Amino acid sequence: MSSIFSKGAFAFFCILAGSSLFCLSGFGQEPVIDKIVKEETDNSQLQKLAHELFDGIGPRLVGTTQMDKANEWAVAKYASWGITAHNEKWGEWRGWERGISHIDMIYPRIKSLEGTQLAWSPTGRPDYNWQEFATAASFEKMKKERTAQQEAWASRIKKAGYTNRTLPVALEKAGAAGVVINNWSAGFGVDKIFGAFTKKIPTIDIALEDYGLLYRLTESGDKPKISVHTESKERGVVPTFNTIAEIKGSEKPNEYVILSAHFDSWDGGTGATDNGTGTLTMMEAMRILKLAYPNPKRTILVGHWGSEEEGLNGSRAFVEDHPEIVQHIQAGGSDFASFVAMGAPAFSLSSLNWSYGTYTWHTNRDTYDKIVFDDLRNNAILVAALVYMASEDPVTTNREKSVLPINTRTGEQFKWPEPTKSIRKGGLD
Repeated sequence: MSSIFSKGAFAFFCILAGSSLFCLSGFGQEPVIDKIVKEETDNSQLQKLAHELFDGIGPRLVGTTQMDKANEWAVAKYASWGITAHNEKWGEWRGWERGISHIDMIYPRIKSLEGTQLAWSPTGRPDYNWQEFATAASFEKMKKERTAQQEAWASRIKKAGYTNRTLPVALEKAGAAGVVINNWSAGFGVDKIFGAFTKKIPTIDIALEDYGLLYRLTESGDKPKISVHTESKERGVVPTFNTIAEIKGSEKPNEYVILSAHFDSWDGGTGATDNGTGTLTMMEAMRILKLAYPNPKRTILVGHWGSEEEGLNGSRAFVEDHPEIVQHIQAGGSDFASFVAMGAPAFSLSSLNWSYGTYTWHTNRDTYDKIVFDDLRNNAILVAALVYMASEDPVTTNREKSVLPINTRTGEQFKWPEPTKSIRKGGLD
């Protein structure tokens, strides 16, 4: 648990680590904390790391060569900081490699369209924009018309006897050359980019504005034609890995403070905020700790998990494969559900929203330019400080579970996560 009160870059924070409450104001009260703050303030590597990972390697879809390159890059980066790291196989996945996607409308006029091939395989203004500029009556009218259009579309599909998931497969079996969809994320220029349900023909997400154009031309009988050039390559079944790094404990090497963040991403953008910023926060915290706190009392271990997007598979595999670590965790944070389900004292680390759900979560706009590096630097400092305090705490963290509160929406009590087996061989059905 932590509270941050920011004035300037970093001024005052309180942290509850195990049984100890630490409140730090300014500098000079904790030499290690001073070193942590100074190193990140004067010598942050976050922008360099972000450029290498997001611009150089790019998105990290499970089973792709880019995921492999990211695993290798992380191990090499840790080694350059003097931190022991390795890639640990946890399963296998359908291997796939993206090529180019180029889509043009060639009738009734020529226009290049914005779109992309999916992996494995009526209004365009967000509500907040309407609320700011439209009259109340106009806003309500738009919402009613939008609801009617959505219901009409759903009714069309239902009458055909299919769902959004099964219709593309039926079209493929019927001889379609490809499937064109739009999965708008309710913001300007953003679509959700996931995986295809088709197996032999491409499924293409076309941006809302261009999809709307094609829809209107089709509805008016103009019969638009598009030219699609997409390339991708199947790689067979390939191994999948978690990247693990550690700074060995000097007094209690068999007790662990765990840092973690999932390493994989969808590939519509470059996975910058989901979950690249989480990955970089943990890497930077480890780099700082190796300099400011090289001989921790407990072992500090970081896990960069694979295939979170398909169901927390990398982290679930790790807790299944390493009960000796899970049983001796002092504290764990971020991508924590797999650990909590096994009874480990872990918690979620989060950050400011920055319209994440609309504009970057699983979208084609999740890229380097969306990162707020001042926030990221503060996060790295806080995580490093939390780890230091958890490692130093003289008391082992209590594993007794608290009584969870009532969900005010459902009236039912929240439940702790239950253990779920990882998928060790995926993407093949």
